[in-house]
Amino acid sequence: MPDSVASLAKSCRPHRSRHGSGEWIGSGIAKLCMGENFLVAGGNRNESCPLMGKFAAATLIDIARICDVNISTVSRALSDDPRVHPNTKKRIAQTAKRLGYRPNLAARMLRARTSRFFWFIAPDLRNPVDGDMVEEAALAAAEREYDVMVSLHLGKQKVFDRIMTAMHSGLAGGAIINRRDIDDLSALHGLVSRDFPIVLVDVPIDSMNLPTVTTDDANACAELVDACVKAGAKSFVVLFNPAYNLVDRRRLDSVLSALSQQGIPHLTGDQIAAGSSLSALPRPLALVESHQVAIEKFLAATPRIAAGGDYLIGCYDQWQGSIHPAKRVLVAVQDCKGIARRTVQILVDLLEGRGGADAEVEIPILKILSAG
Repeated sequence: MPDSVASLAKSCRPHRSRHGSGEWIGSGIAKLCMGENFLVAGGNRNESCPLMGKFAAATLIDIARICDVNISTVSRALSDDPRVHPNTKKRIAQTAKRLGYRPNLAARMLRARTSRFFWFIAPDLRNPVDGDMVEEAALAAAEREYDVMVSLHLGKQKVFDRIMTAMHSGLAGGAIINRRDIDDLSALHGLVSRDFPIVLVDVPIDSMNLPTVTTDDANACAELVDACVKAGAKSFVVLFNPAYNLVDRRRLDSVLSALSQQGIPHLTGDQIAAGSSLSALPRPLALVESHQVAIEKFLAATPRIAAGGDYLIGCYDQWQGSIHPAKRVLVAVQDCKGIARRTVQILVDLLEGRGGADAEVEIPILKILSAG
């Protein structure tokens, strides 16, 4: 028997373990190190000793069997608990080292709720808004001595569900989640039911009472309408899709409310799809939607408007490339950094037991940019 193995076997008490089958512990070590079966919690293992190469990862139960102590004593000893006698602590530490024991950090942090990590679940970092929020959240977290683990669901349901499952690991203490483009949120229920700290960013969830940080869209849309009117718009085509998510539904309602208050002629995308004619709207008209792609798609389907160029565009966050043939593009710029920092503040408060967050926090836009 190798000296290291003999030393380990010698350190074990020569009597029956009170933790399981009653097999002699010393002989068990000898059998283990000779490559024979060794009875541990869960049954026989046919793997060889870590001192000789391969073996399943050692557990607290294995250490407790060898040292003939309770599992709780092993756990306390490895956590340097002062209640454990120094000699016992030393013996357990030596045994753990010889077995190659590695603590399950995820389980430890889950029990102690001391993790200094949290998740940021985002749709896609290629979108400048998402990228800016993630980066600013990481900076804000670092200022509070927390670190951020980023995972992208890419708008794919299976990926989102897989990430939600991974979040049960306990490695991180909480999460910031942007669920844009995800319809089925059932994978979140397990985390919510065990009070896992979650703060939603950008897109709220009607069915869950979770703290949310988003843009003040009621005032943002009113400002966007006013900017379009000042730029010369006489009517509006409102293209927000209420079926897309709660944010677009709110933006649609806010723009329609502002237009109705001012008595400005307008049509929605649904009305146009149902057969309402654009010819009745006075020119120039303003096309309003969240995203450039949706506006370009509408223009491709209505070539007469695109060709005439007698229109303005109102959207959120950015317009890439030329605005031609539009007369002007007006962009509502969200305060991504402000949203990210407020979100981190709320999550850290939850992680540190301060709680009491408002159900929803709305951050004003930074400005309306004009091009053209």
